[in-house]
Amino acid sequence: MTAVTDTNFTDVLARLRARPLYLWGAAQTGIGVLQALRRLGISPVAFIDKRWESLRGGVSALPVVSLADALTRCGATRPLILNTSTLHTDAISLQCEEAGLSLADDFLSYEQLCPVDFQVIVSSVCNLRCISCPVGNRADHESGSFMNADNYTLVLDKILSEVPLVSIVQLFNWGEPFLNPQLARIVEVTNSRGVLCSISSNLNLRKDFSDVIAAKPAFVRVSMSGTPERYAVTHTGGQWELFLCNMESLAELRARLHPDMTVEVAYHVYATTTPADMDRARALCDRLGFVFRPHLAALLPLDNVLDHVDGKPLSAEAQQTLDMLKIPLDQALTLAREQRHMQCSFERTLNIESDLSVRQCGLWVRAHDNRVVNNFLTTPLSRIMELRRASRLCPLCKAQGLHRFCSVYTDRSTAVETPVA
Repeated sequence: MTAVTDTNFTDVLARLRARPLYLWGAAQTGIGVLQALRRLGISPVAFIDKRWESLRGGVSALPVVSLADALTRCGATRPLILNTSTLHTDAISLQCEEAGLSLADDFLSYEQLCPVDFQVIVSSVCNLRCISCPVGNRADHESGSFMNADNYTLVLDKILSEVPLVSIVQLFNWGEPFLNPQLARIVEVTNSRGVLCSISSNLNLRKDFSDVIAAKPAFVRVSMSGTPERYAVTHTGGQWELFLCNMESLAELRARLHPDMTVEVAYHVYATTTPADMDRARALCDRLGFVFRPHLAALLPLDNVLDHVDGKPLSAEAQQTLDMLKIPLDQALTLAREQRHMQCSFERTLNIESDLSVRQCGLWVRAHDNRVVNNFLTTPLSRIMELRRASRLCPLCKAQGLHRFCSVYTDRSTAVETPVA
């Protein structure tokens, strides 16, 4: 936490202002970082992005250039590059080094300046009971609630006071945000603070979404699976026709109220998913102008995986999920343990629940292992991070390799149309 909580943050801001500043990555995270910097009175020169030729019109009123162009523009003055990507840091660092830039002096990572991501759960209530999700497969999953807009405002203001460079807040985990009657106001509050927000939905609600879309969330992630015949199995309790109707409605609302909003469809791929299923889902997304993002379905939460490791019986719903996975659970565990030495991609995420409590990890649900503090608002972030570092849950998870379990599925999602060896 020293990069964002100590007095040296003033020095960091001075460094960002002293030289021509370029942001590497013009995607959602990069746009969020740009807004955060502008909020602090810092004006980057341009984005650097490999897609610069297709983004000649600029992004968020900022030019998009290649690394070579950035170096030419700066002339004898060395640019300062801030990498906004959390996935391609090594490759970007190598390109900078090959271009003669010093990683110590000319290159910074957003992860260094903002070492915590925030997941603020505005709804832990869900309308579905999906068999791969704790809401549908864990009897010990806690009953849900909503975070009201007043509490959310207090949470967001505290976040910004303790981590000034926060660029985006994720408003979901194991719940349906659109069920929260104050979601539109929550999105408005987020935008008023110069922060981007992302929300998720199963789009299986009989609801008018227009007030939320008019509030302009930056990013909406839609979960999808199956076909008309099998949709209600994996999106348990859902109705295919209602889902399709809401997909059309979301496309119309985006075009009319918020054309800049990114809609990504997370298509859950099971062993029962056929290439024809994939083609139909992709064609639907192409027609509506949504990003199609298939990924291999996994059994969650990690409590279920640990129960399997310990030989404990799983619920009928969890077992049904196991029987449908494209990568069998034991194979996934073997692969995860081979990556035991690697970093946990969720460790930097702080989960603030709808009741204001803080969880150690959003991939687990057991309250006695997982609750860090009861009230985020009354506990300094430095103390919360101290308690997280002392938690028993992370060592347990890493000892079993479970911190890499989800990565096994996401890393292989580029090959979802072919059988897994």
